[in-house]
Amino acid sequence: MTDNDQELAHGIKITFGTATTEPSSIQLGKIKQEIQALHTKGITPSKKDWTAIVRKYCPDAGSYEHLYERADTPDLTTLLKLATEK
Repeated sequence: MTDNDQELAHGIKITFGTATTEPSSIQLGKIKQEIQALHTKGITPSKKDWTAIVRKYCPDAGSYEHLYERADTPDLTTLLKLATEK
């Protein structure tokens, strides 16, 4: 995983309350593909879009929010930048 991928995975973990082992590099790759596809179409993914995509590949997302309650949550713009950088 690149530094951007690690930062994105960490941001997803904190923002969407995934398990500490998620997203894996495979899950992250699929999440990035879907986000990039929306971005390529000129669509800025909404919180609802992000949530649906993350839950599609990390079904337990939201179940671990209590682990990250005090962590600083990155905004969606930061996540989008990380997801779309090559």
